[in-house]
Amino acid sequence: MLAPVHAFVRQSGATGQLGEAQVLTLVRGHLEQQATAAAYQDCFVLLALLYLASVPLRLLLRRP
Repeated sequence: MLAPVHAFVRQSGATGQLGEAQVLTLVRGHLEQQATAAAYQDCFVLLALLYLASVPLRLLLRRP
């Protein structure tokens, strides 16, 4: 994953420590976006499963 980012940063003109810092910043931002999306997906699945598990319980609590 780092090779294409290095090439992109080199094309923009950054080299040396500045280029390395830009590469790490870009990679970190991408990983944070992926982690955030995965966390939202996990929470959605968990809430959906909790809802589906509560539906039968709700039907049992009906008033006669």
